[in-house]
Amino acid sequence: MPAGTTAKGQCVLEMSGQPQPSQCALICAGADGKPNNLACPAKATCKPISTTAVCTYDSLDEENASWNGSAGTSVQLAGK
Repeated sequence: MPAGTTAKGQCVLEMSGQPQPSQCALICAGADGKPNNLACPAKATCKPISTTAVCTYDSLDEENASWNGSAGTSVQLAGK
């Protein structure tokens, strides 16, 4: 985990057609449930999804990218 990151990793994302979570994310929602950019690694922002928020990189680059979904890929929070 990059230094200064306080977001917690959880495997909670489901890909379309998958019955169980198959992708993990850094959950960055604060105690109030609102996105907290300070919890994410450098160059990442906290984006709301369903009832929580996850760290994302707005512009993928080789240093930061860990997954690059294909066009039309749908991801949702497990159980939603």
